Amino acid sequence: MITRVYAIHRKTRRYLVQKRGIHRTSNPNKFTDSASGHVDFREHFQFECIAEDAKRELKEEMGVNALALSFWETYFSEIEQELIYCFFAIIDENPVPDTEEVEVNESKSYTEIELKLLLKNAEFIPHVKEQWQRILKGHLLANFLDHWEKCQSPTKNTEMGPGVIIGRFQPFHRGHISLVKEIVRRQGKIIIIIGSKQYSRVQENPFSTEERMRMIRSSLQEYQIPVQSVEILSIEDKHDASKWTEEVCALLPSNADIYSNSEWIRELFHSRGFCLGEILKFNFELYNGTAIRARIFAGQEWQQYVPLGTSQVIQEVIRGGLIDSLLHISPTKSHRN
Repeated sequence: MITRVYAIHRKTRRYLVQKRGIHRTSNPNKFTDSASGHVDFREHFQFECIAEDAKRELKEEMGVNALALSFWETYFSEIEQELIYCFFAIIDENPVPDTEEVEVNESKSYTEIELKLLLKNAEFIPHVKEQWQRILKGHLLANFLDHWEKCQSPTKNTEMGPGVIIGRFQPFHRGHISLVKEIVRRQGKIIIIIGSKQYSRVQENPFSTEERMRMIRSSLQEYQIPVQSVEILSIEDKHDASKWTEEVCALLPSNADIYSNSEWIRELFHSRGFCLGEILKFNFELYNGTAIRARIFAGQEWQQYVPLGTSQVIQEVIRGGLIDSLLHISPTKSHRN
């Protein structure tokens, strides 16, 4: 597993490009990304570890700290036979390249015009060249910097957009409603996106999209949350993080704030220019969908963990005999609505 970092300077808006040292064992004397390296596996390995390693490589190879780092994309390299995790970074320091790893004179920050000429005339690692071209064509790093600076602005709240939460809501429980209440209090409006809308009637996704919408709407009424402050949308699971994120982004206004406790989700949307809401906590041990579903299937007490509206919908499903039928189906086998 490899990390690749593509960095832009906050003030000069120049792109940091590295030229590999002549003594490197692979791709010597070729231009590449800003920094890259293998991921250091360790105990309790999580996505945050990959991001930490990306920051470390940027510091070790180019002598700069990442003021901000955000996940961009991942792909499998047939040439290197490695999974590649790519990140965008914002820096505000001048590079001090490692003389043992990097060709010092040409490893530096380039303007957009200079980088385009470099891509045209110099020798790059092929797939890295293609990524730089995409970054410049789509203004991806520049847009990331613009949105990041917007999020740092103290005047941001004068044009506050809706907060957004995304989940399967299988089922919609008291932890979810506490998040909705707090986000509406902070933002004035919330967009709730129901994921995996095509799946239902399996142990992992027992409830249909229509049933989950009913759970949410009735819970809003129960907790006296104004319906005009809530928009409920749904989206299919694409089993492709990049495509799924693009489709979600197409549903949202540009000033939306993404609320999630998942670093993976936060990185996906931050890399596409969305501001992130504060991480909001609830008692996950008490209120989590996996545990509640297990209680339902085991015939144990579950009602206290969900709003009354959710309870009513689940009771209807139970009376219809659908829960009993699910006990004989594979927990993860997918059934479409």
